[in-house]
Amino acid sequence: MVIGPMPSRAALEAMYTASGLIQGSGTFAQSPFPAPISGQWTIDGAGRVCTSMRIGEGDAGHGAGVPLTVTLPPRCQTWFKYGDEYFICDSDLDRRAKVFRRTLKR
Repeated sequence: MVIGPMPSRAALEAMYTASGLIQGSGTFAQSPFPAPISGQWTIDGAGRVCTSMRIGEGDAGHGAGVPLTVTLPPRCQTWFKYGDEYFICDSDLDRRAKVFRRTLKR
């Protein structure tokens, strides 16, 4: 399980399976309730982890009838390990690019 914040102010707890699937749960700004996360991941020719994810399903049982689904644009990110900590970043060249910490849950 990988835990950490996302650029969209969402927080995720997800498992990246060996078969290329992503499954877990997350929260995002539009809802204080946890929502399911699903998606796919691959590794591109540059060694970056490329993901396509969706957070939420329908109205997530909140009864308001308002869809609470966010489909995130596909993105490729570089993953780094420094000591015992992991980080992801959209660019390994741009020093102004945001870096997000990831924690491995055991």
